Amino acid sequence: MSPITRTATPAAVVLLLAAVAPARAERHPDDRCAAAILRASGQLANCLLQSDAGFVESEKAERYEKKVGRCEDGFARRTFSAETRAQVAVWLIGNEIAPDDPFTAQTLAVIKARAQPPLDTLPICVPLQMSSTADALAKVQRSHAQFPAAGLADRFIACSNFYGLGQTPGARAPADQLQDFIEGFFADDFVKTNRIALLLTEFGINFDGSSRVDPNAGGDAALQGTYLGEMLARSTALQAKYPRFLGQTIFEYTNESWKTPLTEQRFGLYELQAQAAPFTGRTTVAAPYPVDTRVARPQHTAVVDNY
Repeated sequence: MSPITRTATPAAVVLLLAAVAPARAERHPDDRCAAAILRASGQLANCLLQSDAGFVESEKAERYEKKVGRCEDGFARRTFSAETRAQVAVWLIGNEIAPDDPFTAQTLAVIKARAQPPLDTLPICVPLQMSSTADALAKVQRSHAQFPAAGLADRFIACSNFYGLGQTPGARAPADQLQDFIEGFFADDFVKTNRIALLLTEFGINFDGSSRVDPNAGGDAALQGTYLGEMLARSTALQAKYPRFLGQTIFEYTNESWKTPLTEQRFGLYELQAQAAPFTGRTTVAAPYPVDTRVARPQHTAVVDNY
């Protein structure tokens, strides 16, 4: 699942989640979508470089900002072609903000006023942090309340970032914790009355036992992959049982070093291989790695085996 960021107004930055499948044919629509995004990204980078190269200290900042704005507008036009829009699955507003944050209402107003077909009919949600099933359900109700006020009640779906229910795997296996959560969610009267769908917008297992966050693989990469594989298999079964359970996206852990042992050299599905200077970058704890060499980890195997 690939995130695409679009700035609709300075006050409303919205994420669109696009499902881009692996290449299967020379001119498959997904291939063309991915290629169009790559081309547009390259053109945006070149445009920004040219703007930077032409900028001098004496030049007015407003003129420079206008040049940058034109670059971004061109990127938006190229990436949001009709073909690209057809790949988009859902609007995601923010991430782990308060369920009644005014940012949501502001963004809903922008979506309703400016989204063009087919983006004007897509479901919308706010990815919420959760600590328990009860916590998730309470936040869903608060988040949902903003949608009828915006005239978008029929577009609401619930989004939660799920890593378990805080129990150790020894007490309750991560896949069992997932089932506990899904069954508790869809048994709720508010969820049933409003026929609310659920997407798990972050999904995975913590790796570093020193972080004291459960469930946790305790630094064992193979065990982390096993847990994730079991959770994905259970998710497939739960989706068959609960049609409004829409599945999950895997979180890569690329930017939170406390979720990995000592360094981001090892993140979710891949790790970075060490390489001799001068072809190295550095993680936040100064471990060297090449920025362009990745090695699949056990979590990668779990995803491949389940999809």
